[in-house]
Amino acid sequence: MKALLKFVLLWAVLMRVGSLQGQPICSFKEIESEIDSVRAVHRPEDVLVLFDVNYTLLFVDHPAMYIPNIKQHPIEMQVIMQGLSKEEQNIVIGLATKAEPQRVVEESIPGTIQRIKNSGVKVLALSAALSGMFCGLDSEEWFYSTLKSFDIDFSSSFQNIDSFTFNDFPLYNNSLPTYNKGIVLTNKCDKGAVLVSFLKRTGYHPKMVVLVDNKKANIEEMEATLKAFDPQMGFMGLNYSRGQEYAPQNIDGDSFLKWWRLLPFNLTYVGE
Repeated sequence: MKALLKFVLLWAVLMRVGSLQGQPICSFKEIESEIDSVRAVHRPEDVLVLFDVNYTLLFVDHPAMYIPNIKQHPIEMQVIMQGLSKEEQNIVIGLATKAEPQRVVEESIPGTIQRIKNSGVKVLALSAALSGMFCGLDSEEWFYSTLKSFDIDFSSSFQNIDSFTFNDFPLYNNSLPTYNKGIVLTNKCDKGAVLVSFLKRTGYHPKMVVLVDNKKANIEEMEATLKAFDPQMGFMGLNYSRGQEYAPQNIDGDSFLKWWRLLPFNLTYVGE
């Protein structure tokens, strides 16, 4: 009877995963509910939940950094990025996402992540952000300390894993993907490829991976990569859209340009 019940639950989750994959979700309450449905089928230690950071957990609470406002000012963004290489553009964006004031996308996020951890499910932060030092900023320390300031801590799931650098990826901006205290920075490499490298290195092999991300493309890439790595590994992609849609205040073009131009960056410093 128990085996039949488990089969029914597994079938229900698989059907739910198929209908959810990549569909926008606007609340962490719904995310927690979906993770609870996964826990009904799998042992907690067999489930790995990955959280994107920028615009999923945190964002800069300024009109110049609200995604709808950025989309309203394509000409101004073109002016800001004019003459910069792709690498330099990523540095500017990396600095912009670390500006102040930071805030959580939803006030419930820290408590939700803590409850997920308390259930025994393993968690990681997985960001495509640049790693290492750039423009005098230590990216790994910034992510850890900033998340920690909002009572978000990913360090407990893999306490026995020391910080390390992924040496199986190409150098970009004089750095490589990194792992530090439960936070993986892919340094602009594909999230799926970096996760697979993490799993191989640590020897951890989850039966179910859940990715919470604000970009549908990241979910699709992760699903394809994990399927190629292990066709038996389950995957659920939760496309969390709330941070993408938040824009309680507009901004005019001149003010938009001024904010971006006042970012404390010095491109000639990078790599020195």
